[in-house]
Amino acid sequence: MKPGEEFLRLRSFARASQIRSRILMELHSLTSTPTDLEQKLDIKLSHVSRALGQLVDKGLAVCQNPDVTKGRYYGLTPAGAEVARFLRVAQNERKK
Repeated sequence: MKPGEEFLRLRSFARASQIRSRILMELHSLTSTPTDLEQKLDIKLSHVSRALGQLVDKGLAVCQNPDVTKGRYYGLTPAGAEVARFLRVAQNERKK
């Protein structure tokens, strides 16, 4: 697979879900816990947790303190940050 094809695949995966897209853009600004994301984005915690798991599985996000059971912080991988930048630009273009 060509490097550009991988980015397109990950970008398509993120855009296929509004919840995944919103979480990626939020994590691009600041690492957060699932509860923080739930409150900030007004998305049910179960949906946040599912989307975070999917983002981690695809290599777009990472749990920064996996050894704790409560208060886990999530951030973006370099690939996740690249996809989040794309999503932010696309969102700004739609607003024009």
